[in-house]
Amino acid sequence: MVQVTRSQANPISMVRLAQKSPFNRRTLYFYFPELCQEISANYAKHRKANHDRAIIESCLEVRKAVNQLYSEGKYPSQNKVEKLISRPGLMRYEEVKKAYVQARNQCLNPDG
Repeated sequence: MVQVTRSQANPISMVRLAQKSPFNRRTLYFYFPELCQEISANYAKHRKANHDRAIIESCLEVRKAVNQLYSEGKYPSQNKVEKLISRPGLMRYEEVKKAYVQARNQCLNPDG
């Protein structure tokens, strides 16, 4: 169990590990609390890294979409930008909204 969880490039959650093993999750936590905490922490760190990467990629996509709309002579509304990006649901995050507002303001007010 230790080798499987530590050697994976994509960490596995405790729920998934319990599903793959003959033991239920509570039994694993009871007999291997430190290992389970380590597995959970690694999985949480992996998910956080993926989330951060998705936010950064969405910010770049939003900037490209705003510039594309502006170069086509269209107002870069949030609705139009959402239609051009691959994951429009990420517009709800503050970082992505800030990227949208900054890109829009740069297009509309290139001097200021």
